[in-house]
Amino acid sequence: MVTRYVGLALFVTACALLVAWPGRAIRLRVRSTAIFVVIASIPSALWVVRNSLASGTLTGDNRLIHELRGAAVVNGLQRILRWIVPARPPGLLHDVVFVIAVAALAVLVVGLVWLLVRDGSLRRFIPSAIVPVCLGYVVVHFTFIVVANAFSTRAPPFNHRILGPAFAPLVIAVVVTGDAIWRGARDRIPVRVAVGVAGASLLALSVLSATEAMPTIFGAPAGSAAEYRVYDRTLEPLVPPEARLYATRPNVGWFLLRRPVWDLPRSCLGGRVLPNPSYRSELDALGEQLGDEPRAVIVFRRSKECEPFSIPGLKRALRLERVGSGPPGEVWVLAGPADRGEPAPS
Repeated sequence: MVTRYVGLALFVTACALLVAWPGRAIRLRVRSTAIFVVIASIPSALWVVRNSLASGTLTGDNRLIHELRGAAVVNGLQRILRWIVPARPPGLLHDVVFVIAVAALAVLVVGLVWLLVRDGSLRRFIPSAIVPVCLGYVVVHFTFIVVANAFSTRAPPFNHRILGPAFAPLVIAVVVTGDAIWRGARDRIPVRVAVGVAGASLLALSVLSATEAMPTIFGAPAGSAAEYRVYDRTLEPLVPPEARLYATRPNVGWFLLRRPVWDLPRSCLGGRVLPNPSYRSELDALGEQLGDEPRAVIVFRRSKECEPFSIPGLKRALRLERVGSGPPGEVWVLAGPADRGEPAPS
């Protein structure tokens, strides 16, 4: 999914840069942009045609429902800001470094304003063209995620994984800008000191944040190989070998059991908890389709936000009985078919 958004954001960014190419005639800009659009659109056009033939949609389920929330956009902007000024880990050292960084940035701004007033220009501090290119990509990528949430059939979350492709261009733009100011301030020692101190302080803040976060991220049992080994040992004896497997998280079930696992009808649509009005009928249709074929459903209690599966509903529609559970409170295994004349025991 991330690759798709990166490619489209790069496409839009490249078109914008070609159109805004300084020093070229408008006719040449239009021609260059048209040639690029034709060549770059060929792979995407083939992909869209393939999707249309295979699924009847261009990029995904056209029944998905989304809504864009201002709080999500603000949260995304805060995540990007944290790439430059990391979140605060506890400790006096972080506070001291943060104050030094703020003071250095304030001195830098005051120095640049003073030079602008004195010289009437900051031309010598102008960075290379790589800065507007990188910043252009950052803006386009973030805007594209906003638009995708508002209008497309996908709702990419504003998290580090989706926003991550903008990280390297943003860092490059910041570093190259700092280097341009350093080079332009050859005869202004206070400005150079402010640039150096600000850069070193921001780097120190990143190191402090990383040393705080890394043990929490990589030392936590959730999602680790040890946790999956526990699931594997617990689930395999509970799942009938001849049963057709379904799961609330089929990719995880497939990984654990090393056999095909099918997805269940979605109880909600889109990236939010929005009820799917046809969920019950789709579930009933699946039960009729399976008939008396052996089936098993693995219910992961920590499923995604948009999958509030109903255990009683699954048992009723698919004629399932609870046969066991994995780690306490984490995974349930339901199997069937139960007798039609008797309700599945709770």
